[in-house]
This record gives sequence, C-alpha cells and structure tokens, in this order.
Amino acid sequence: MGKISVVVDGRTFQAEKDTCILEVARRNGIHIPSLCYNSEVTSSGGSCRVCLVEAHQGER
Repeated sequence: MGKISVVVDGRTFQAEKDTCILEVARRNGIHIPSLCYNSEVTSSGGSCRVCLVEAHQGER
C-alpha cells in the first residue's frame, strides 16, 4: 500500500492509503467525537454522523 498526505485542521500527516481518517487524527492527538469506536454505545453502522468530516481531493 502507498502513503498519502492527509490534512486535518490545517496540519499535514502521512498515512497508509486505506487508513480511516479517524485513526489518523487520533494517532496525532486530534480528538474527533465518535460513537462507533465507543464500546459502551451500540453503533448504527456509521450513520449517526457524529464524526462527519469534509473531504477534498488534491490541492486546495
């Protein structure tokens, strides 16, 4: 797998191509509220939109 650049809150990180953006953020000390990774909450398959992010491809 290849590496990609990911920008979160204006900071650029390197990640493996198919890594979840939530994982990239958490590994780098950025808190994004979510329910699907909380063992005390039954997830509805990612449909709650708590961790909704805006994604752009390429230069901005």
